[in-house]
Amino acid sequence: MAYYLDEEKLYQAMKNLTEFFRLDSFQGKTFLDIGSGSGLFSIAAQKLNADKVTSVDLFTNLIKKCKEQYKFDTQWEIIEGSILDKNIISQIQKHDLVYCWGVVHHTGKMWEAIENVSNLVKPKGRVYMGIYNESDNIGFYPDGRFGTSKQWRLIKKIYVNLPSFIQTLFEYYAILSISLIYLLTLNNPIKKLRSIETRGMNWRTSLKDWLIGYPYEFSPPENVVEFFVKKGFKLIKIRTNNGLLTNHYCFELS
Repeated sequence: MAYYLDEEKLYQAMKNLTEFFRLDSFQGKTFLDIGSGSGLFSIAAQKLNADKVTSVDLFTNLIKKCKEQYKFDTQWEIIEGSILDKNIISQIQKHDLVYCWGVVHHTGKMWEAIENVSNLVKPKGRVYMGIYNESDNIGFYPDGRFGTSKQWRLIKKIYVNLPSFIQTLFEYYAILSISLIYLLTLNNPIKKLRSIETRGMNWRTSLKDWLIGYPYEFSPPENVVEFFVKKGFKLIKIRTNNGLLTNHYCFELS
């Protein structure tokens, strides 16, 4: 995958973290980045003066390269493994701030993964999670996606089992379909596609990331909130949607 960790994306990542954790600085805090990917948010946490950053991902080549490129005084630990792996979890101490965005819904055991994430938060600590919304609406959404969550679970399951050349054709078909939708709604396709660049990925990589994202699970907001409240957390901030996008949650452990 192609990642672009330019200063603008780092700025946006920092803005996102401070907004949802509701903190202007991470000084005096430890930061855990679960499913760190390119390392974008691990670097953002260091720029926000976190005392220590721990990055966890199944594939750590990209983030190790980032560690070589970006030099910080912050202690930065990189752990290779899954949030479902008990041996990996046992290596991780509880943290003040835990960030896990767009990860648990691709594990195949979403609620077990959420449980494991929640257990890594210190008392008075906060966790910021991104989990796909459950949508039963058949319709078009502002980002060009359409249909229901269950429909996309089937599409994704089919896509990941296709030969690579057919996957490529599928991607081009998706790009053309999305572009047509934007044109019909009087939007600039290039501008709109570039606007979906997230987590350090360009729009083409973001599109493939969406298509290849299987296992694919989802939840209505009330189920996520109920789960965390039962574990002694209180809701700090939430951003939800009525479509297929990710809902954002920040909880604090009492």
